[in-house]
Amino acid sequence: MESALVRRFNNFSDRLTVTEPGRQLQLALLFAITWLIAHPYLRLRHDGVLYFGQLLHNLDPTRLANDPFFRYGSQDNFSLFSTVATWATQVFGVFAAAPLLLLLTQTATAVAVVVLAFRLLGRTYAWFGALAVAAMPAWYGGWHIFSYAENFLTARSFAEPIILFALALLVADRRWWSLALLAVGAFSHPLMALPALIVWWLANALRDRRFYWFAALALIPVGLGLAGHAPFDKLFATYDSAWAERVVEVNGFVLPSVWPLVDWCYIAVDFIILLTIRHQSDSPRIRRLLEALMMTAAGSLILAEVGFTLLQNVLLTGLQTWRSLWLLHLTAMLFLPVLIIEALKRNDDCGRLLAPAWLMTMFASVSYAGPFTAGFAALVARRGTAPCPQLSTPLVHKALWFGVVLLVLTIIGRWTPPPEFAEHVLGETGYDYWRFIRTSAAQAPIPLLAGLLLLPLALQPVRRKWPLLGLALIGLSLAASVDQRTQWYQYIEQEKPADHPFLQHIAPGQEVYWDVELIVPWFVLGRPSYYHEDQTAGTIFNRESAMALSHRRKLLRYIEFQLSICGIQDTLEWKSQTQNRADCYPTDDVLYELCNSDDPPAFFVLRKELPAFMPLSSWNTSVPQGHDYRTYHLYSCQQIRDTMSAVTQ
Repeated sequence: MESALVRRFNNFSDRLTVTEPGRQLQLALLFAITWLIAHPYLRLRHDGVLYFGQLLHNLDPTRLANDPFFRYGSQDNFSLFSTVATWATQVFGVFAAAPLLLLLTQTATAVAVVVLAFRLLGRTYAWFGALAVAAMPAWYGGWHIFSYAENFLTARSFAEPIILFALALLVADRRWWSLALLAVGAFSHPLMALPALIVWWLANALRDRRFYWFAALALIPVGLGLAGHAPFDKLFATYDSAWAERVVEVNGFVLPSVWPLVDWCYIAVDFIILLTIRHQSDSPRIRRLLEALMMTAAGSLILAEVGFTLLQNVLLTGLQTWRSLWLLHLTAMLFLPVLIIEALKRNDDCGRLLAPAWLMTMFASVSYAGPFTAGFAALVARRGTAPCPQLSTPLVHKALWFGVVLLVLTIIGRWTPPPEFAEHVLGETGYDYWRFIRTSAAQAPIPLLAGLLLLPLALQPVRRKWPLLGLALIGLSLAASVDQRTQWYQYIEQEKPADHPFLQHIAPGQEVYWDVELIVPWFVLGRPSYYHEDQTAGTIFNRESAMALSHRRKLLRYIEFQLSICGIQDTLEWKSQTQNRADCYPTDDVLYELCNSDDPPAFFVLRKELPAFMPLSSWNTSVPQGHDYRTYHLYSCQQIRDTMSAVTQ
């Protein structure tokens, strides 16, 4: 006999999966709300700073020409991103162009996700798949550095919606239109489009063996490499030991073998989900696509590792073929709600085991437990309609549901910000859960929030108007506040270097060491940065850049150590509410060693005033940075050398 719990589950899933226009509109609004919550515009960050720095360099080549990121060449020639973004920057300025272009690309990505979901899942489940893509963490690769639909603008933002539309065309059997669109995506970001092109080839080859002959096209880049055409000439270039050491040191995320175990668990969950769907699907087209995705992902991981570890090949490493994982993960998230809802609908023992197992997989996907819960669910799912006598016990059912509740509570506890987080990091007093959820890079609370918003839809008949009205009002309020830049980042992105007091002393082209984000010297001063870890992004492509920045990193090791100690002291004093904070700054001998080296910066900026040296200029920030207003002091290495030489004489 059906239990009350089972009947409620069946009622819940039946109410949600009706295909009436009213319910579809409600789900569409819920998807839009979840997408807006998960993708606010916070600021230019990550390698988005590098892309917009490239725009500043293109608009005025003299401004940043001496910066080590541009001095040795960048990868800007291989993308149309700069062409479009430069035009937008000239028309609107950086302050408006960055969020405007991100809004356009995010909208295109959201629409592309929905189109692909309808192609793969049909009308019944499409919105749930799209909702999972919006709500679930979007990381792929190692160390949670990259994700799809990022909330900052890069060339990836342009390429992703194009590629997703191309896959939707491929599923619709519009193979040549799909290929044409993938070619456009390749001009936006070749590294993102390459895995999609391989998926296109394999999906067609699995249907028609004649497509295997397309593999002969790989001879074209070989020929171009022999002819010396960039970047294919790198196919015959290898890393020497010093260069390879720098790659592992600062670009280790391109090497699958150094990724932590939890990242491999995350990948394993995606494979298990798609293998389960592939086993259950009766659509040859979808089965071929999933097989192509999994073959591409597995092959690309092997090629990425072999290309560096065994062959030390510059091009094979630089292609970063592991980026195929973004397609694997996005597709897995599309299908995960299907597995959960289908399990809820089953009125048998397997269904009562599958529902909590897949729910646990959803919440544990970014942990070590993910592969175990997904693997268990996949094994049960393979039984199809067969009974599960060995597992069908009340104790097992209760244990599984208890695990789901425990996981939810763990996530809530883990991602609830303490008061000092709200005040110190967000610049707020007390708790501000809404802002925390919207600014959380981990997106951990968002699946919970989306699930809570689903409840009123499931509990109310489709014809009720208030859920629709409520969702519409929430969506409008979120759309109006999509720009989440703080005052500090609004100031930076206005990019007005001519007004800055430091520029009375720093001539164009002179390098500045400033222990803050790379965007500050580039945008606030319009001057080259002496060193920042973000500038090492080109290490895998250019040996000169890799060795020059590595040398500077060694020169800075003592001063950065002392500055880190000062940062720890500041944090401890802030937590203890110390009124008379002790000054902390780099010692004179460390500064003199840096300034007297073979490659010193022309200037450096510190937060604390040095007792032995008079600053050339001081700058009181006109807007708060974090929880307070800050003062920065400018010094020159010539000043340090002259003073220290006079003292020693």
